[in-house]
Amino acid sequence: MEELERIAIEPSLLFFKFIRDVKSIADDQILQNGEKRGKAYHLRNTLLLEARERFKEVMQRLEREEEELQRQLTPYKPSPYEEIMSAIAQLTNMIKKNALREELNHQWQEISAANILADYQKALDRGDMDRIEIFESYAEIVLLKKNEPSILENFRELKEKTREKRLTPAQKEARERIERIRKVKDEYNMWGEILSPTADATLRHYGVEP
Repeated sequence: MEELERIAIEPSLLFFKFIRDVKSIADDQILQNGEKRGKAYHLRNTLLLEARERFKEVMQRLEREEEELQRQLTPYKPSPYEEIMSAIAQLTNMIKKNALREELNHQWQEISAANILADYQKALDRGDMDRIEIFESYAEIVLLKKNEPSILENFRELKEKTREKRLTPAQKEARERIERIRKVKDEYNMWGEILSPTADATLRHYGVEP
């Protein structure tokens, strides 16, 4: 079993063991009721203590792993020389792209939302990265003002799919694992909220509540 999946089911396994142990105490024919309640309550407190420590440990570990994976999604950091040369190139490109952005923004005001979406698709088909970047950074604001929800949703879906395609295999794997980590964290947060009342309900169910 993959480690993340094993971690995900730990709370369930921990709680099922607690239920079995409580049932065993409740079914014991030798123990007096008071002893049963004492043992069951001790089990309950032990469960909550162990779970709290384990949940904290797991959450910290998942946080560290998620941070590391996020760094994998961050572009390579260049050397100082590369940064200088890149800054010069970026400045030149910025001037050009700013003029293109102004041109596109003016066009967008005059055309329909459907035409904006169609022009974005054309830029994608041509691989025109300057136009694509401008569309993905600014077109959504214009589409919001056009008040055509279906076109806006189509644009967002296309943009997300396009960005996904630009990820490297390693980045895709990192993003998928981040999503799985977040699901596990959500499950642990849920267990953290329901464990104590559910444990108390279990004691009541078997008639061994304090």
